[in-house]
Amino acid sequence: MSAGNRYSCGLRSDGKVLCWGDNSTGRAPPGPSVDSFSSLSAGKSHACGVRSDGRAVCWGENWGGVLFAPSEDSFSVVTSGNMFSCGVRIDGLIRCWGSNLYGQAPRWGATF
Repeated sequence: MSAGNRYSCGLRSDGKVLCWGDNSTGRAPPGPSVDSFSSLSAGKSHACGVRSDGRAVCWGENWGGVLFAPSEDSFSVVTSGNMFSCGVRIDGLIRCWGSNLYGQAPRWGATF
């Protein structure tokens, strides 16, 4: 379960994501057709989830490129904020993407 700005999302036991509330920016329901998620997080106006294959998928409003999760990385978990998201890669390193207006996603997706 995760709540964003005027919408919420939940992860069902079968791995499907269910979102409800304000859909003015496409944040509910999830845009991509993905069979199974292992985690999800709702940000201010976007949400991201980790598919069962470890790839991060984001949907909603694309401020600062936040919908473009790094496709070359596999993640165990993801968290979303205001115009950015971060994920823990399967090797334990953290990678962030989206807006770096306040230093929240260093160098637009640096691994640190």
